[in-house]
Amino acid sequence: MHDEASEQALLGACLLNSKAIIIASEYVTPADFYFPKNRSIFGAIVAITARDGQVDFVSVAAEIGKSADKNYIFSLPSLCPAAANVREYATAVHEASLTRKVNRIIEDTTKEATGEKLLSLLQEKLYGIDDHIDRSVSMDVVWKRLAANINKPLAPGCDYPWQKIQWLTRGMRPGWLCVLAGETSHGKTAAALEIAAKAVVAKKRVVLLSLEMDEEAIAIRLAQKLGVNTDHYYEQRMTEYDAGIVHEQTELSHWDNLHLDRVEAPGEIGLLFRRWKPDLLIVDHLQLLAGSEDTKELSKTTKLLKLTAERFEKPILCVSQLSRAYGDDRNKLPRLSRLRGSGTIEQDSDTVVFVWRKRDENEILMAESALSVQKSRSGRLGTLRCIFNEERQTFTPVTSSDISFD
Repeated sequence: MHDEASEQALLGACLLNSKAIIIASEYVTPADFYFPKNRSIFGAIVAITARDGQVDFVSVAAEIGKSADKNYIFSLPSLCPAAANVREYATAVHEASLTRKVNRIIEDTTKEATGEKLLSLLQEKLYGIDDHIDRSVSMDVVWKRLAANINKPLAPGCDYPWQKIQWLTRGMRPGWLCVLAGETSHGKTAAALEIAAKAVVAKKRVVLLSLEMDEEAIAIRLAQKLGVNTDHYYEQRMTEYDAGIVHEQTELSHWDNLHLDRVEAPGEIGLLFRRWKPDLLIVDHLQLLAGSEDTKELSKTTKLLKLTAERFEKPILCVSQLSRAYGDDRNKLPRLSRLRGSGTIEQDSDTVVFVWRKRDENEILMAESALSVQKSRSGRLGTLRCIFNEERQTFTPVTSSDISFD
C-alpha cells in the first residue's frame, strides 16, 4: 500500500501549520514514508523543528540540500485539502507503513519456513513490529492523569489467595509480570492452581498455559484441593464422596472462566489474549516456554512476556524453576540469584514470590513451608510461613509462634 496522496497531504499540512508537525510526530517517523522524496522532506521538517527553527519552503529546501526538488516542495500545500486534518493524514501514512512491513515480513518468512514453524516465526516477527511502536508520553500528561484519578479505584488486577502476600505485593496488577519460583516438587504448580482457583471464583477470566501437565492432570490436581483422594482415582476405586466432589464441579459456572491452552512458541502468547481476553494468564513454566535454560532464550522470553502484559494491560503469572541448592543453602529460603537465568527474570519481573519447603535430615520435604516475596516493585518484601498439605496440595498460613524454621 503506497498512499502518496496521504503523504503529500501530511507534508502540506506541516508546511502550512507549525503545530502540525507536533501532532504528526505522534504517529509517524521519516521511515514511515514510502516515497524517498517525501521521506527526505519530512526528515528535514523534523530536524528544523528540533532546532526550534522556522519551517517554510526555503528552510526545508536548504535542509535537504542540492537534491531538493524545490518545485515539488512548493506544490505540497496545494495538495493538502485541509491542514486541520493532520491527524487523519498521519494515521493513514502510519497504517500504510504498517501494512508494508507486515506484507514484507510475510513474504520474507514464507521463504524461511513452512507449516507450524512458519506460523510461529510470523507471530514472533509481527509482534516485533508492535513492540517498536512509540508509546512515549510527556510527564505533564502523566501528572494530569494522576491528578484526575486521585482516590478513584485502581484498574482491577487479580488477587493472591494469601492475605499477607496480597498485602506485600499489592496483588497482580495490570501490565505486570509476576514470577512464582521454586525448586522441583516444592509446590509451585500447586500454588499457581490456588491462584487460578481463587481468580475464577472471583469471576476473573484465567488462561492456564501448562506445558507439563495435560488437561486431565490439571483437573485432578484441582479436585485434589477440594478433597478428592488421588490414590483412589489412579487406583480406580473412587468413593461416593470423591465422585460427589467431581460431579459437583460440573454444576459450578465459574469453571467456565478457566481456559486451558497450549502454544508452540513464546510468540504465540499474544494470540491467547486476543482469543480468550483473560484477566490473568498463568504460564507453567518459563523454562519450558523458552525451550531452553539458555540465558539468551530466557531473556527474550521474559522480555516478550513483560511487553505482552503491558500491551494488553493484564497481569501474567509465570512459574519458574530455581537452580538446585547445595550445602548450607539446602534448608534456607532462596535468594534471587538462584533463579535460572536470574538476571533477566529479576530485571523484567515486577514481583518475585518464592515457594519453599523445608527438608528433614534425610532430605525429605516436610510440611513446613513458606511463600517469600523477594521482589516487589511497588510493594514490600516479606515472608509468609505456611503448612503445606500434601494430600490437598494447599498452603495454609500459620503464625510465627506455631512453627520454627530454624
